[in-house]
Amino acid sequence: MERREKDNPLAIRNTKILLERGADVNEQTTSRDYETALIAASLHGHTSLAETLLEKGADINAQADYCGTALIAASLQGHTSLAEILLKNGADIDAQAGEYGTALIAASYGGHTFLARILLEEGADVKAQAGQYGTALIAASNRGHTTVVEFLLEKGADIHTQAGCYGNALIAASTSGKRVIQPGVSAINRSCA
Repeated sequence: MERREKDNPLAIRNTKILLERGADVNEQTTSRDYETALIAASLHGHTSLAETLLEKGADINAQADYCGTALIAASLQGHTSLAEILLKNGADIDAQAGEYGTALIAASYGGHTFLARILLEEGADVKAQAGQYGTALIAASNRGHTTVVEFLLEKGADIHTQAGCYGNALIAASTSGKRVIQPGVSAINRSCA
């Protein structure tokens, strides 16, 4: 199911004002979640704002530490329409960056089967290895997204791939979102970073 994307007219207006006054559309910040304006807009599903930023010259494939790229950010949150716009404007479908690694891994982590299907139809590599989860199958397995797991397996994901912080899909599924940090000490709901 696609998440409803939302636009804030005031955000678009203010963005245009700031850009007209000399703000750098590609400036990166050290903020963990909002590394560029385009990544921030993509993470929050602000389609019109993302289009405005692209019109003003935003680097569609700019990479950052956490969300990776605008396409990865949109995929993580299930913003299908925005992801399609980014792809049509030249986003690298298999760019490897950030915690989630690729757009397909991010969509799988978020449980967004419809978006994962679109990404694969557009040429995403179902066997790509990147980010802390390693593969789309490992990410979906860890997060308990059964529909995505079954879909990825149908599309050729390798059940035996060794990658990421969980090692493989079976171990990722067996942790149910938990990770043993030290023998005998469980960190409930902690990311495997």
